[in-house]
Amino acid sequence: ASWLKLLWFKTCLEFIHSSSRIPRSNPSAMKRPAGAVSRSPQSIIKAKPSPTACSHWLVKNEPEEYSFADLLRDGRTVWDGVRNLQARGNLAKMRIGDRVLYYHSGTGIKGVVGIAKVIRAAYPDPTVKQKNHPWLAIDLAPVQKLEQQVTLEDMKAQKKLSSLQLLKQPRLSVMPVTESEFNKVLAMGSHTCSG
Repeated sequence: ASWLKLLWFKTCLEFIHSSSRIPRSNPSAMKRPAGAVSRSPQSIIKAKPSPTACSHWLVKNEPEEYSFADLLRDGRTVWDGVRNLQARGNLAKMRIGDRVLYYHSGTGIKGVVGIAKVIRAAYPDPTVKQKNHPWLAIDLAPVQKLEQQVTLEDMKAQKKLSSLQLLKQPRLSVMPVTESEFNKVLAMGSHTCSG
């Protein structure tokens, strides 16, 4: 029986030794899943929201490409094709249940036309064919169309929306909004968010 204990102890030592062979100075030697974004554990912890928190966002799209009416018709969509690093970072922070302002951009009247919600958190963008790419997608579902469009000019005229990221970075396609900004836009659109 004593020789069995020695054999078991030796096997455990070999396992511990083999699991620590990846040098700390070469983290790239560790394999990551396809599509994973390299981030430090500290950044992941900082980005992790409270389990009860519901964040708010704004996404932009040209109605000729995919309008809010299309989302209402389809019931859900994959929000892909984002190729900006800051917008990608915002996609990575989105969680199921987060509320999203749907903004029509393009050549027509620009503004928020509806409310959507995140129904699938960030995953590798399926439109990218190469392996180990950094781009992400999420899935959205409609909540409700606003009773009236809240135009870009309407938002610019509101002092309470003066810090809205849309006004500071108009070319960014995915951006956070504060709860107060979100509620202000809803009030301007005469809609009470539910569902």
